[in-house]
Formats: sequence, structure tokens, C-alpha cells
Amino acid sequence: MRQRLRAIAPNTHPISSVSTLIVLLPPHALTASSSLEYVLANASGNVLSHGSTQPSLLPMPGGANAAVVTVVAAENLSWHHIDWPKGTPAHSPRGRAVLEGLLEDRVLDEAAELHFALAPGARPGAPATAAVCTREWLRAGIAVLEAAGRAPRRVVPQFAPTGGASERAWIIGTPEHPLCAVASAQHVVLMPLSVAAAQVRSAPQPWASVQALPAVAQAAERVLSQAVSIQTVPEQLVQAAAGGWNLAQFDLNQAGGQRTARRLNESLGRFLTAPSWQAARWACVGLLLVNLLGVQVLAWRERNALAARQQASAEVLRQTFPHVKLVLDAPVQMAREVSALRQATGATGSGDLESMLSSLAGLAPGARVDGLEYKRGELRVRGGGLEPLGDPGLGLRFQALGLQARADGRDWLLSETTRPRGGTP
Repeated sequence: MRQRLRAIAPNTHPISSVSTLIVLLPPHALTASSSLEYVLANASGNVLSHGSTQPSLLPMPGGANAAVVTVVAAENLSWHHIDWPKGTPAHSPRGRAVLEGLLEDRVLDEAAELHFALAPGARPGAPATAAVCTREWLRAGIAVLEAAGRAPRRVVPQFAPTGGASERAWIIGTPEHPLCAVASAQHVVLMPLSVAAAQVRSAPQPWASVQALPAVAQAAERVLSQAVSIQTVPEQLVQAAAGGWNLAQFDLNQAGGQRTARRLNESLGRFLTAPSWQAARWACVGLLLVNLLGVQVLAWRERNALAARQQASAEVLRQTFPHVKLVLDAPVQMAREVSALRQATGATGSGDLESMLSSLAGLAPGARVDGLEYKRGELRVRGGGLEPLGDPGLGLRFQALGLQARADGRDWLLSETTRPRGGTP
């Protein structure tokens, strides 16, 4: 038994390598209780598991490139060869209206009730292939998968046109009612096996390949009088998902933003409630608490440093001017006391008129002045010839003298760099 297990182990694939869940939509209307055939495959296309189950019980793909691909059965699609008009991009918002006009006379149902999709690589002014199916049937199937948390990223046909000169055939169905899907360059035609056999006998060249499900392989070889290769349903679904088609176009593609938002909400819900994410949730809570604690500690240190600076300023004010008993704003009170002391001794300060005029004459001797207005330590210099004050280096030299020079329209204002902001204590 141990030897048998060792022989099997190299062929198994861990669930962590899973990247794609491929689901086959049934021909009838899909409901939450319907049974869906599915394949779970990894990024290399290896089949990990397959079976049939309800939408809510489908396995969830995992890994970095996890995706859900929905396959539309051959009997639900019709194919049409068209000439795509010039001047219209293939997947523009007008694309659906253009397809409705081109195929209106070729389809049996009303065009508004159908969903249209254009072949990948279609170009304006060139022949193209269009796929058509019932819109409500496809929308309902996608809605059921989305409600089950398996929103499809792509919608692909079970069999697609070959795009070349050769034809391929797939034998599907049941032994009692075998069917043949023949893919040519622009079409896929589904017909009874007996009708396909009659056509292939009269065809100028045989099919490039014939693949059959195991259940109908014997009947296919008997009716076609030739050997066929076996292809299982999982292999068919993986092959369909690997193709370049995506039927989710036009109005289905426009709902992609809503599906993305829904997937984000579902992912957030799983993160908040799933037991497997419990450790990550606790880690996030711990990280948040650590950051909040760090912010509080930093704020406490800043408050203490500010209080220490304010206390030092108040102490300097009390030692310099002992008569000040109540300290409200030490820098402002200090400036007022210094100004009062300067006035009492007859000394001039940087904010006095004489000092400002002396600084202006020394730093801008070529300035033409039309008028002066002095008020509360601020000198307004009127005139149109003050261009020298526009020199950035001149403003720095004014600051070195304790003055601030700034433009006010055609005038310039000179004031002390630090002026008292409040009343007396």
C-alpha cells in the first residue's frame, strides 16, 4: 500500500496551485438548485477534479490567478459570418447596435432579446464572426453564479470557429442521440451524427480531427467509418477555457464594474468572518493599536516639549521684568515690555519711523517715493518706482534689519518681522 501511495503522489496537485474553475452552463434556465458540471484546473491546464454540483457548492479557485470561466454549450449558440463596417471600432459602445442591424434579418428572435458577441481580433472593414445566444438565459446563469460567489471572469463557447481552412469535429451527446459539432473557419454547426456523416462523405476534404466523448466514441466510429480520438468532458472544458473568445461583451461587459465591486465586498466579508482569516484579523487589530499608541506617545512628548518651552519663556520674562506678575503670552509681553523700555529711554527700534526710513534709504537708494504713511509700526511706501524691492536678496537684507518688506499693489509695506499680536497683560 505504501508503494502504491508513493506512485500516485507525483501525479497529484496541491489545492494552492488551483487557478481556474470552469463551469458548463446547462441548456435550460439555471437556478440555485441546478446541477452544474465543473472542472477545477491549475495554471498549467491540468485537471485537478471535476464533477456536478449546485452553484453554491462549487469549489472555490485559489492562487494568485484564481478565476472562474463559464462555458456556453454548443446548442445555445448560433454563429454568423458578417462584414464589419469601416469606421466602427469592434468593441465600441455602438457595437451592439451595429450587430443588431447586421443580423436582424438572420435571427428568428427579436434582436433586443438576444446577446451578441464579436470574434476576438475583429477589425473594421474586414469579415468577422459573431456569436448569438438568448440574453436573459445568459444573464440569469451569470447572476446565479454571482449570487453563489463564483462570478465569472470570462464567458466562452464550448466550441469556437477554427479561423482557418480546415474543419474540426466533436462528437457529443448520448449513445441514443449522438450529436456532431463541426467547426469551420467562421461557423460552428451542431447536427445529428447521421447528418454529419452524410456531409463528410460528400465533402471535398475530410475533417482535420474528430474527437468524441467516451460514451459516443463507438457510435461515432461506426457511423463515420473512421477512428476517432477520445476527449473527456473535463478536457473539452479546459480546451474551451484556453481559447481566445470572451462572450461577455457590450452590455455584459459594462456590468463588469459592478461585478468587481461585488467581488471586493465578498472578499471583505470573507476576511471579516472566515475562521481562516482570524490570525490576519488579530494582526491587523494589533497593528492598529500599536500605531494608535505610538501616535499618543508622540503627541504626549510634543505637548511636554511645548509646555517646557512656554515655561522657559515665562521664566525669562519674569526674570527680565519682575513687575510682570501674570504671564499670558510670554513672547508678546516681552516685545511690548522691550518697546516700552525703548520708548522710555529714547532709543529707536526697527519698527520706528526713523529706523524704517533709514533702512529704506540705505537698501533702496534709487527708489522713487510718491508718499509715505506710517501707522502702528507699519510704513506704507507709495510710488511706482520701487522695482529695486522686487529683488529677492533685498528682502533678505530687510529681514536682517528686523523688517519685513512686501508688495501691496503699487505700494510696499514695511513692518517689523515680529510684531506684538495682543493686548497688554
